[in-house]
Amino acid sequence: MATTLIKEAGRGGLTDCYCRQESLHLGKECVYPLDLCISLGAASDFLIEKGFARRASIDELLEKLDIAKELGLMHICDNVMHNAAFICNCCGCCCCFLAGITKHQLPHAVSSTSHIALVDPETCTRCGICARKCQIEAITLLPDNRADIDTVKCLGCGVCASFCKSGAITFTKRERMVIPPVSFSELMKRLKEDRKKQR
Repeated sequence: MATTLIKEAGRGGLTDCYCRQESLHLGKECVYPLDLCISLGAASDFLIEKGFARRASIDELLEKLDIAKELGLMHICDNVMHNAAFICNCCGCCCCFLAGITKHQLPHAVSSTSHIALVDPETCTRCGICARKCQIEAITLLPDNRADIDTVKCLGCGVCASFCKSGAITFTKRERMVIPPVSFSELMKRLKEDRKKQR
């Protein structure tokens, strides 16, 4: 999906990750690179014009996406089907979005996918890499070192499965499909309606 959003935008920019930059200024170390935040389309034009990003080719943006995947970072975008403005490549140690889940116990602080991870106990080799790579701490190890997935926390991002050499982690559709808004304006309408319901 992230690849599609980049290609659909046709142009983009790269900027330093706001969250990792903040951690750096606060004296907290992060092992992940700074320059992995991607802005797309008109949002990238604005950020480049203001000096907050630099223009990058589609190939370079896709390369950065691959680097983020290899590092086990979670792709987060502005939750729209078309014309996304950004794709962040997030780490659990710095990301303010993911902190909503890990530090503030808000399981829906970030929108999930329509899928959820499952572990096959028969093929799980109990290596624990999935638990170490999960950026939102949704995977814990049972006393026998078998992976256990918290289905409330799991966003279905796929990071765990990409590191599972035994293929023990697969995905199944959630009981309720998660359908993001088509556009940013539709997203804003939904948020406004949700806010009205909460009053």
